[in-house]
Amino acid sequence: MEAKREASMRRCLDQLNDIYLSDGRPWLIGDHLTLADFAALPVLMYLEHLNYDLSPWQHLKAWLGRCNSDLPYFKECTKLFYEWEPIMSLAK
Repeated sequence: MEAKREASMRRCLDQLNDIYLSDGRPWLIGDHLTLADFAALPVLMYLEHLNYDLSPWQHLKAWLGRCNSDLPYFKECTKLFYEWEPIMSLAK
């Protein structure tokens, strides 16, 4: 069952990377930040926090970098997420 879940997640990451972000657009749906970006962000932040290897998805990694650098108050709003390190590490 784990292999099926992993394959499903990889297909989703492939779609985000290869369909939505491969044409150079900065955000998932185009040139402007939308709810799609905010919907995907928590899941991808969690994967990143779990040290999931996102290197095969370079467009997705660049998108995460833009979220971190371009969104006003992103660091402030996600500070608590990263302060939960002891709790989050239990999920690893």
